Amino acid sequence: MSDSNYERQLEAAVDQEMKSLSDVPAPAHLASRVIQIIAVRSRQPLDLWVWDTWSLPLRHFALVTMITAFGLACLGSWKIRQIPIPAFGWEARSEALSTAVTLWNALGSVVGALMAGLQQAGPIFTGACVTTVALAYAMCLAIGGLYLRLGMARR
Repeated sequence: MSDSNYERQLEAAVDQEMKSLSDVPAPAHLASRVIQIIAVRSRQPLDLWVWDTWSLPLRHFALVTMITAFGLACLGSWKIRQIPIPAFGWEARSEALSTAVTLWNALGSVVGALMAGLQQAGPIFTGACVTTVALAYAMCLAIGGLYLRLGMARR
C-alpha cells in the first residue's frame, strides 16, 4: 500500500510542478527550418512516401480505391464474354477474345465436373469439402486482417 501511496504523491508533485512551469518560447530560427523541411518533403513524389506517413483518411481512400479497382477488374473479366464482337476488322481481337472465352469455358467445364463429382460423392464428403473450403477462406481472411492491421499500425 505504501508504494502506491508514494507513487500517487510523486505523480501529484510532478503534475503540480509541470503546471507551474511557464511556456518556453520557440527559437526564432525554428520556423524557417520547419518551413524548409516542409518544402523539401512537398517536392518528393508520392511513390516515395511510406504508407505509415499517409494520413488515415488517405490510407482508407487508397484502400477503398484499390479494392474497387480489383472488384471492377474481376467484374470486367467476368462480363467480357458477353460483349458482342463486330465482324469488321476485329479478327485479331476476336482471336484473343476467343482464346479467353475458350479458357473460361474450360474452367466452367472443370467446375461443372467437380460439382457433378460432389453430387455423387455423398453428403458427408461434400460437407467435409465445404467445411474445408470455408475454414481455408476464414483463415485467409484472418491472416489478411492481421497483415492489414500490421500495415496500418503506427510505428
